[in-house]
Amino acid sequence: MEAGQEPDGPDEAAADDAGDEGGENEGAVDAMMADAEVDAAAVCRAQCSGCCDSAGMCHGGLSNDTCGAGGADCEDCASSGMVCSAEGACGAPSQVDSGAKTCDPTKCTNKCPLLPLLEAPCCKSDHTCGCGAVLGVVACN
Repeated sequence: MEAGQEPDGPDEAAADDAGDEGGENEGAVDAMMADAEVDAAAVCRAQCSGCCDSAGMCHGGLSNDTCGAGGADCEDCASSGMVCSAEGACGAPSQVDSGAKTCDPTKCTNKCPLLPLLEAPCCKSDHTCGCGAVLGVVACN
């Protein structure tokens, strides 16, 4: 069938549709996914007092694998043999107090994206600040 010509019957239409493999729609879906990732990253940068991962998720910013502050991109200090400082910057272990980290949810300054009645700052398992359900149904992340 030539371009712009209508299919003669349902079999030809189905064969024509099967040959598209996404075509114009595939590009639109890719663009929408990219926009969603940009939007999540922008929200993270605007609201996160810690650091943002590549998916736009806010982390406390004081963990060796998610280190950073002020909504910047998270750094993986551990992969380069460094540790995360209290300021959210990677440094040599001798330059950074490597004592045990503690977390006090009343001192967490991160903003949680959901309404204050649904989500509040909490302490994650790595002793950094995160967001969790007020009623405790969802783990702190």
